[in-house]
Amino acid sequence: MKQINSLEANNKDLELKIEELKKQCSKLQMSVELQNNQREHLDKNIRLSKSKVFELENVIQSMKTERENAYRDLLTANSKLSSVEASYQKSLERTRDLEHEKTRLHDTINSLESEVFASSGKYSQVSQKNALNSFEILFSI
Repeated sequence: MKQINSLEANNKDLELKIEELKKQCSKLQMSVELQNNQREHLDKNIRLSKSKVFELENVIQSMKTERENAYRDLLTANSKLSSVEASYQKSLERTRDLEHEKTRLHDTINSLESEVFASSGKYSQVSQKNALNSFEILFSI
């Protein structure tokens, strides 16, 4: 009986150990499941991060291209601006020349008008004599 009691005590100890081992297995299984869930979550975050990095690289490349195009446009605009400035300076010089020519022509016209006005008195005397002569010739026939 002693042996039976001893065996029963050993069985109870073994059952307690088995229960303890089952609890530890359950805890380990929960820990493994938690680690698997965390790994899945981390994998998902890594995929999202890679996707965002790829998008950012594309945006950066697009911005580089836009910056290069803007720089080319700026260089083109600068060369056009230089050309426009040169054309403007030529036009400005031409305008000044034309203003001087206009002033000179006005002066010439004023001078000629003065001469015509001064000579109109003489002309009127000459034309009156010519009219009388023409009149006399006409009636003498």
